[in-house]
Amino acid sequence: DVNVMSDDKLSPLCIAIMFNDGDMVTTLLRGGADAQLACLNRDDVKRKAKIPDDYYDEANEHLYMIQPLLLAAKYGKDKAVGALLQHGVNRDATDTRGFTGLHYSALQHDFFRTRLLSTRRQYGKVASLLLNDGFRMLDATQQNGWTAFDFACRGALFPAAKLMIDGGVSGGFYAPLLKQPINTFKRSLLGLGLVKLLETTEHGQMARKLPASLGEDIRRAIIA
Repeated sequence: DVNVMSDDKLSPLCIAIMFNDGDMVTTLLRGGADAQLACLNRDDVKRKAKIPDDYYDEANEHLYMIQPLLLAAKYGKDKAVGALLQHGVNRDATDTRGFTGLHYSALQHDFFRTRLLSTRRQYGKVASLLLNDGFRMLDATQQNGWTAFDFACRGALFPAAKLMIDGGVSGGFYAPLLKQPINTFKRSLLGLGLVKLLETTEHGQMARKLPASLGEDIRRAIIA
């Protein structure tokens, strides 16, 4: 049974995804693997519960079940994403917090805690694969109101942000950036330090709501 779940609630497909084995993903899908069968994202369970594996409450596990495409996007498994898309997986899938695959591909934390360059390239490729495959939910927001475009701008994944603009993205906290010429994104790294400071409170914590003037401040930072 290609859809049998392990004790950790992982399917063979999800395991192949975590190894970024595109060929194995393809083999499993051709053999009848369910591309929509969610598996447990145990990292999220441990992070939320902050307790050892042996003691977390299984009653809430359904909150951390994640579809294969979202799992692949979350961990930057570009070869797995490509294989899934070639076999007609639902590219518009969302998790319980409203994250789409594009959200996960653009989620690069922030300017000072960004991922390694080689890893960023993988996530950028995931975003490109989704967008080139016709991903439609460009303006979808997760539970805190952030769009994938917001995450891409905040985390300096500007090639992905450019693709989103080309695809017709229209909203988000960073919507004022849409008024700028595309070529400004090529120079945007120069302003990201200031952008980060503009987004934080005096205590260094991320502001819950961005100030109304932030859009203009960001534009000035990028063009400077």
